[in-house]
Amino acid sequence: RLLSRSRDDFKALGQQFARTWDVSTQTAPPPLSVSLAAGRPFTLLGRKMGVLSALAYRQSWLNQTVERTSARVRGEGADRVVEADDTQRIERLERTINLSGLLELDAELAPGHRVWSTTLLLRSTDDITRQRTGFDGDQMTDIRVNRLEWVERMLLDQILRGQHATPLGRVDWAYALSLATRDEPDRRSTRYDYEPPSQASGDPGGYRMYDRPEGNQRFYSAMDDVGHDARVGWTVPLTDARRADAPDEPTQALKLGARFTRRERESTTYRFRFLDRLGELGVDPATRRAVLGANPNTTLGEESLRNGWFELRDNTQPTDSYTGRETVAAAYAMGEAELPWNLRAMAGLRVEYGEVAVITQRPFAANAEALESAPDSTELLPAATLTWALSDTMQLRGGYTQTLIRPDFHELSPAQKDPVDGDRPVKGNPDLKSGLIRHLDLRWEWYPSPRESLSVAGFFKAFEDPIEATINAGADGTLSFRNSAGASNLGLEIEARKQLGFLGNWGEDLFVAGNLALIRSEVDLSGDSVVTSKSRPLEGQSPYVLNLQLGWE
Repeated sequence: RLLSRSRDDFKALGQQFARTWDVSTQTAPPPLSVSLAAGRPFTLLGRKMGVLSALAYRQSWLNQTVERTSARVRGEGADRVVEADDTQRIERLERTINLSGLLELDAELAPGHRVWSTTLLLRSTDDITRQRTGFDGDQMTDIRVNRLEWVERMLLDQILRGQHATPLGRVDWAYALSLATRDEPDRRSTRYDYEPPSQASGDPGGYRMYDRPEGNQRFYSAMDDVGHDARVGWTVPLTDARRADAPDEPTQALKLGARFTRRERESTTYRFRFLDRLGELGVDPATRRAVLGANPNTTLGEESLRNGWFELRDNTQPTDSYTGRETVAAAYAMGEAELPWNLRAMAGLRVEYGEVAVITQRPFAANAEALESAPDSTELLPAATLTWALSDTMQLRGGYTQTLIRPDFHELSPAQKDPVDGDRPVKGNPDLKSGLIRHLDLRWEWYPSPRESLSVAGFFKAFEDPIEATINAGADGTLSFRNSAGASNLGLEIEARKQLGFLGNWGEDLFVAGNLALIRSEVDLSGDSVVTSKSRPLEGQSPYVLNLQLGWE
């Protein structure tokens, strides 16, 4: 229980930390990957079954160098000018180790009754070293910031599915259990500021360790997620006729269903800082300069901690840890029917209740006030499509849908996430509420062969209370989130896939595919108290998206 520890306890704790703070230059080895997959059908007790398993391992290295310049407005009125503020270089080496496993079983219990089991395990470990150097406009000096990270992530999914033919129609069901963890056991960061030479004091100058907010820190965090997802669907055929494009589906049907999702999260964070006490203890200037200018493994080494030159402090913030829960319960009814003139219609209605609650409180703190955010809503969400079959290979489809945008845990929790590579700190907004999207689209599709396609679509989206990332006014420019009044997207999308068999036998199994989306977005700025322009695009919305793929199949 850290809150009850004395000053001597923290001194002893500080001496127990591993003294690995510095970075060095090394040559990264080449990437390595291994995968294995096997599967087969078999018969057990007269029942048809199948099994598929896969295992994969990969280790990769990514080296990045980024030059970043930020600017700020200086002056007043007509004298205002935009000047470069910080010019910094960020070098980053990331080692990633991925391990994944898959086991899938399926069994036909009886004619018309089938079940599946899928088990998926994903593990990812990141070993990241960062160094940021350059000019800091706030402190008006050159800096060197090192950051060492080790992050472990794990996801385990267990999915059970079933499909059953009954005299009253087909029943589909599924249940999924998800377990996810994220552990960051010991992030370390140090900061060195440049001090110029001084003839008056005899200071030769150089880089010296400073205990500014991003320096001399050790950071520990752990996050656990548990998710449950259950659904059931009932398809009632209204005719014995079957669809030409889907022989297992009736031409007219009524579909009823329900879904329940529950997700819980617990996130715990601890922060520690080593504060410089050299001046407070009266250490002579020459010794102080030598200690602060040394390698961080020495500066924060055994001698410094034993002498009390640096003191460990618990810097955990009241909003650093939180628990969250999300509950979504929904039911729907949908009808499908084939109409004259080669038309097919679908219409449905979904009623959905959702609640996202986040409680933020410092762990183990006695009588600490908890901050709670629990936005909930119940919505009716209609959907409809009309498809016109122009030929056996061509169709025109129009549709209308409504969907919800629910805030995630990290968007609601005021727990602050530290900046990375000079970016802004991120903090959630407990006052967020769910948003609504109304979507209209018209799509022309052509399938000249079973493995080739071409489509052109136009779409319009109207957003109500969309969630956007914003920069708060202040010295650190914290990034947070808010609901805007509204927004809209108008777009055109072209998608195609072409086999390369015309190049000869060697190209029969090769294909090229791609899609291009052009999007014009605009945000409703009415009622905005801080407006920098009369109109702007929706935050995070790119004006275009282009994807190209060359594959073998």
